Amino acid sequence: YLAKQNGLDPKKDFTIHYLSGPEEAVAQLILGNAKYAIISEHSTTLAILKAKKEGIHLDKIMDLQLEWAKATGKEPKIPIGGILISGEFAQKHPELVYALTNELKHEINWINNNPLEAGKLAEKYYEGISKEIIAQVIPSVTLDYRTTEDAKEELEFFFKEISTISSDIIGGQLPNEQFYSQ
Repeated sequence: YLAKQNGLDPKKDFTIHYLSGPEEAVAQLILGNAKYAIISEHSTTLAILKAKKEGIHLDKIMDLQLEWAKATGKEPKIPIGGILISGEFAQKHPELVYALTNELKHEINWINNNPLEAGKLAEKYYEGISKEIIAQVIPSVTLDYRTTEDAKEELEFFFKEISTISSDIIGGQLPNEQFYSQ
């Protein structure tokens, strides 16, 4: 989508190779078998640090969220995450869902405002990744909490735009109202 918005044709102007995950993409960069890779933020920072230890220089050259903003005129945020809860569970335990989402909102705010302290907590769950690295990554991952009501317009815009590539990307149609349940 972003390539096309910038006048590029992925079938003519470059070749896309899909790999098994960020680790394989990083390996291809370090081995010199690839010049560019699109990988998630935390993997990008880790790749740069890993390559540096091996005497290889890698750089972040583009932020896809900023490119999304340039292409669409929207905020520099690509809606890529969410919490999915079964309708049955939500109906049976609304107080638990409410408590979970309120706590999540509070914790996201705390993480964004305290990256080093959050890094200290996360370090024990991510073997081999230091709190300093985690603290470096946090400002770039754009953690944000939005209710379904607040996110619906942004999500529908995103779905409509990416479906211009192929409607199969979104299953042929926009999600129904149940997708955005309160």
